[in-house]
Amino acid sequence: KKPSFINSFALTDNYVIIVALPYTVHPADMLFEVKPYLDYFSWQPELGTTFIVLDKKNGKLVGEYHTKKAFFSFNQINAFEKNDSLVLDIITYPDDQVIKSAQLTYLRAH
Repeated sequence: KKPSFINSFALTDNYVIIVALPYTVHPADMLFEVKPYLDYFSWQPELGTTFIVLDKKNGKLVGEYHTKKAFFSFNQINAFEKNDSLVLDIITYPDDQVIKSAQLTYLRAH
């Protein structure tokens, strides 16, 4: 319902795994204001984080899996299938502060 910041996705032999973070954007805002790209995004932890799993062979949705606790992430490190389960290695952060701290305005202020 709200487009998420997605920096990467994971692949296994049979699946594509997309991590939809609660760091979202309203694309129409980009039409009416000019500001740095990431300033259009907002942290919405009440949305939790969603894992979207697609069948790699036919592109069909296998399932959406929601967390109650939100997190931020840049990349998935590894993904594989083991005993009818998907395993995803991912570095997570409790909120969006990690991406804010990399913005030029923050770096110049500190």
